Amino acid sequence: VNNNNAANHPFHLDGHVFAVMFVGEKGQFPDESKYNKRNPIVCDTVTIPGNGFLVIRFIADNPGIWAFHCHIE
Repeated sequence: VNNNNAANHPFHLDGHVFAVMFVGEKGQFPDESKYNKRNPIVCDTVTIPGNGFLVIRFIADNPGIWAFHCHIE
């Protein structure tokens, strides 16, 4: 998930939880060898740094249409 804005953005996934595998900043490459596969944080909301990105993993086992959205009003 990319954040192409200079400000940090808290993103929330409705209906599921997800594992945070990697949070990167501008200029970083999502190197899979650096993913936190052993004990990732599991949550439903995470802050993506300004101009950064996020790699998440989740099991889509809750049928329906669920929003993944920013929590800034």
